[in-house]
Amino acid sequence: MAKTLQARIFRALLSVAFVTLLVGIAAAVSLHFLSRKIDHISSSTWPTTDAILELSLALHKGNLGLERFIDGDLDQARTTIGNARERSERELDRLVTAGPIPPGTLQEIRELVTRTVAEQDRLIGRRDIDELTAHQLVRSWEAIG
Repeated sequence: MAKTLQARIFRALLSVAFVTLLVGIAAAVSLHFLSRKIDHISSSTWPTTDAILELSLALHKGNLGLERFIDGDLDQARTTIGNARERSERELDRLVTAGPIPPGTLQEIRELVTRTVAEQDRLIGRRDIDELTAHQLVRSWEAIG
């Protein structure tokens, strides 16, 4: 009887160990496939997301340059807008090479950058900022945004 009890306990422990081993192997395989999917997503999507973020920050810096211009600091405004323009062009190129973005969306982003740059040029090119009315400034900001 003692031998039969020992055999049952041994088989039960062996079964538990076997099931634990199977669960461990299944978890390891699942984690491997999950890490491959995460790596694929991060390598294909992250550069595009980062380029869009940097492009939006560059456009924001250009708008800060316009604020400096309105405040009367023309040299600093031109420098800020010039740096922002270079950065936005660099990020737009990076966005094109980064990866999966629909062509229509890419064209819309290019048009937004072009309109923003044209509006900045139009405002900076004017030397008579005092003659701009509040209404014209509001319309200009709406055209940018």
